[in-house]
Amino acid sequence: MRFSLKKMVRVLTILSSLTVYSFSEPFINQSGQVGLIQSSSAQTLGRTRLVFNLSSDFTYDPGYISLLLDRVSMEDQTLVEVITDAGMLNLVTSASFGITSFFDASVLMPVHFDLMSSYPPVAGLGDIEFDLKLRIPGDKPRVFHGALQTALSFPSGTRYTGYFIRHLNYYNESPVDSTGLRIINGVPDSLVNGSVVSCFTSSKFETEFLGLISLNFKWLLLHLNSGVRLVFDKNIDNLFIMAAALELRPSSNFAFFTELRSDTRFSNMKNGFTLLNDHFRINPGIALTAFNGMNMTLAGSFKLSSNKEISYRDVENSAKRFTTKLEPSWKVAFHLGWSGLLVQPDRDKDQIPDISDACPDDPEDIDGFQDNDGCPDLDNDHDAIADAMDKCPNEAEDMDDFEDDDGCPDPDNDNDGILDIYDKCPNEKEDFDGYNDHDGCPDYDNDNDNVPDSLDKCPLVPEDIDGFEDDDGCPDVDNDMDGILDNADRCPDVPGVAEEFGCPQRKPPAKEIKRGRVILRGISFSGGNWALNAETKIILDDVYESMLAFPDIKIEIQAHTDNSLSRESSAQLCEKRAKACSDYLIEKGIPSYRLRATGIGSAMPIADNNSVHGRQLNNRIELHRFD
Repeated sequence: MRFSLKKMVRVLTILSSLTVYSFSEPFINQSGQVGLIQSSSAQTLGRTRLVFNLSSDFTYDPGYISLLLDRVSMEDQTLVEVITDAGMLNLVTSASFGITSFFDASVLMPVHFDLMSSYPPVAGLGDIEFDLKLRIPGDKPRVFHGALQTALSFPSGTRYTGYFIRHLNYYNESPVDSTGLRIINGVPDSLVNGSVVSCFTSSKFETEFLGLISLNFKWLLLHLNSGVRLVFDKNIDNLFIMAAALELRPSSNFAFFTELRSDTRFSNMKNGFTLLNDHFRINPGIALTAFNGMNMTLAGSFKLSSNKEISYRDVENSAKRFTTKLEPSWKVAFHLGWSGLLVQPDRDKDQIPDISDACPDDPEDIDGFQDNDGCPDLDNDHDAIADAMDKCPNEAEDMDDFEDDDGCPDPDNDNDGILDIYDKCPNEKEDFDGYNDHDGCPDYDNDNDNVPDSLDKCPLVPEDIDGFEDDDGCPDVDNDMDGILDNADRCPDVPGVAEEFGCPQRKPPAKEIKRGRVILRGISFSGGNWALNAETKIILDDVYESMLAFPDIKIEIQAHTDNSLSRESSAQLCEKRAKACSDYLIEKGIPSYRLRATGIGSAMPIADNNSVHGRQLNNRIELHRFD
């Protein structure tokens, strides 16, 4: 059959497209276990994974069978035919199931075909086989995996049919007679040097025990197998099995691999263990998985053994003798299968399947926050405070240095009703005193006059700091309260008049005291008293101003009274009143030599003492110049 390069490119393109939309599935070997062609991985299928497989290998090796001797009877040896077109096809159907995450079970049914153009094709069933694999428990990803695998074959297949042996241990050398001839069915036979007990099956129970080790380095996997295959028939040899496989996975859906597999008969081992004496093959190939669970493996298989040529006789077909080699030089192996999970695995048992679980080994905390990703959210709001300590696990702490350990954002640290984003003083309450109450800052001195509002009688109006009652916080716009504002008052602390710009009214120039009698109107004394009242002092101040203005004036102060007292008593009282006036002027600065005090008494009345008005006029102070 011609197979053009164009067709090959088309097939490779289709295979490549399968990997684009694929998801990670395990590569299943011919036994239905996780592995490759003739080697097994220590990894398992996983809980509830179901696998169906169809595996095959085919050889068309002209050198595999070299002679077919056909004779009618034991004595007649008339036909010798050279075989050049011997073909052998093996099919294995299998089903596997992951009972737990670390325990698998499989069942296999082999079917064998022998194809030659010169002879009729022959087919037969192999023995049904049950496999179990037990892995070291543990579901977390790790480098090392270890497992035990066992198989048990039941004698259920076709035995004495076909031209080729299917297992190395089905071949066993026949005993020899004293002349060195092989004894076939009790009769020496010079045409054969060996015997075969079966083609498709041993017709006996067989069991296999393997120890499996896998090392998983992400992209590179190494598998090592070692064990034995035992047949419950003393005439059939047992096998020692060794296998190693190197697997390179550039993606989770595509792998290159190479296997080495050796089956060595126990009898051969007794005579000196040599790998090349028995079955020893290398199997390079590729493996693919697709998006729908389909998987495919394609591999070549090439012998490395010495591949001795032997002759044997089929026990049933006694008319046929064969000269052949132990195994074909090459094979092509192909595998097609499907695997899927009946129940999605959930390693952390958080009710989220691993395929959808971003953290398959850490259970979801189911706290109402992103509970569908499978990851525990130890800090939902990502504020660096663990939810176990966070009073507000779904609201991020604002980290504003105010109660940042409770995990709750404090939108209004000082609880003054103004959010921190608008609050210029987030940690100090607004005082709400009607002054700048929207900035969030307490205004301890609203008017900035350095008088605290608690002491400021006018907190919204700054003190004028003019030295007049500056501690009350109120501006004194008219300190002397003369009706003239301080900013226009030249004498702000002394009441004045507008004509003098707030200063007191200026007195007219002092008048010169005239000569002769000058009666000081307005001076009065009560009863027998000589104390000066305020009105008297004002009048005396005018006298003082005049004497100050005219320094040469000298005056005599005369005190007069009515006749209500005796003449002597009146004189004494007037003396005291005159002296009181004189002393007042002296205290203000008038020299004593310019003053003279004289008490006249009632001797010089100026009005009638019989009337009240007259007596008032007689009680008087007179000034007389004596300069």
